[in-house]
Amino acid sequence: SLMMSILESDDFQLSAAEDGKEALALFEAAGGAYDLLVLDCTMPKMSGGELYRRIRSEGSKVPVVLVSGYHQEQVARNIASDPLAWFIKKPFSVDEFLSEVHTALRARQSA
Repeated sequence: SLMMSILESDDFQLSAAEDGKEALALFEAAGGAYDLLVLDCTMPKMSGGELYRRIRSEGSKVPVVLVSGYHQEQVARNIASDPLAWFIKKPFSVDEFLSEVHTALRARQSA
């Protein structure tokens, strides 16, 4: 909810999901027509890392920002070669989070 508040205060329009399976259902129902996904690595039912791998395996090039409060070296390594994926570790400042989000959105425009 904190990330949602940060993004809403920066005038983003959001869709939120309770868990990874719901997020996948929303993504698929929209035909993948999202500008950006912000995924928590520890979402219930399907982790952010699993959801990321699933959408990439289906060919989606939507930018993804993965977030975790835990040390996620494996996640960082898994996305290292993806120019449309970022990882940010909690805790982070509002400015750090928004910087990653804006970087991801700019990268999408360049892709």
